[in-house]
Amino acid sequence: MCRNGLIAPDTIVRFAFAHQRNLRVDIQFEVARDRLATLQTEMSEQFASLKTCRVPRAAFEQMVRKALLILPLKLTKPGTREAHEWASLDGHIQGLCNRYASELGENGYAVLNAITDLASHPPRNAHLHRERHGLQRLAGTWLTTFAYDCAEPGFAIDTYLREPETCEAPRVLVTA
Repeated sequence: MCRNGLIAPDTIVRFAFAHQRNLRVDIQFEVARDRLATLQTEMSEQFASLKTCRVPRAAFEQMVRKALLILPLKLTKPGTREAHEWASLDGHIQGLCNRYASELGENGYAVLNAITDLASHPPRNAHLHRERHGLQRLAGTWLTTFAYDCAEPGFAIDTYLREPETCEAPRVLVTA
């Protein structure tokens, strides 16, 4: 069973957590049941789109880094702690990409699995500036946007990879 996760950008469950000093807690859940079936259909279509979207293995790492907004330092001197941290993170990402490309093939669905694995189980690393929750949100956003993009006529991976990142998230250090 896969233990990777993502947080979809569409909200179907809202909850309120009211509490007082005397430890009395009132939790209320509100489920948009009408949206649940629609979201299930949309996600099934997105997964199907990813499975048919061919992605060359050579593009996997760059796509994972782009999806999770992992940007290397502009000036990293060889032999420094920063260079070692980058090599460690790059090796981790490469291992995930090799695993999922081998298991699932060269497609968007394999890339999604590498993204959600890293988002759900991030290693401690100086180049990761988001906590698991933030990484899983980025994974959910990537699923929605990339599944749509790759289904468009004329979609090309090389063009997609040249496009700048469009979402900006606050920089937060990874915590275990």
